[in-house]
Amino acid sequence: MKGQRVAAHLIGKPKGNQIEWEFTPMNTFKDPELILKDNSLVIPQKGLYFVYTQVVYTGKDCKTMKSTELTHTVMREGDYGEPTPLLTSTKTACDAVSGNIWHQPIYQGGIFLLEEGDILSTETTKINLLNMNKGQVYFGVIAL
Repeated sequence: MKGQRVAAHLIGKPKGNQIEWEFTPMNTFKDPELILKDNSLVIPQKGLYFVYTQVVYTGKDCKTMKSTELTHTVMREGDYGEPTPLLTSTKTACDAVSGNIWHQPIYQGGIFLLEEGDILSTETTKINLLNMNKGQVYFGVIAL
């Protein structure tokens, strides 16, 4: 389609100690120009991109769970050296004793100048506490 922007919206599922990103016909999409390789998105051309992601942590209660740091990061890797954080956010769960169910969403997004061949991936702590209900965990890019 003429004027169509390169874009992807992926959903996540837990796999070991990481989130595995996938696209399915129902609620996700991936432009053929964007390659999903080794659980990372490969940027097809230099340009401005809106990069976004969300994870939602949840727990039964904070009666027995100690204060816990929750971190979600989008990493950028390219020809310029070591992988570096592009977006990162940290929250704390159970900093007070409570018998209530708790939720801690982390949403991040920003506009970045990315180079052709840049690789975007995520790093997430406490995978076992993620709420993996549909629509809660996602990762995407849109060329501007």
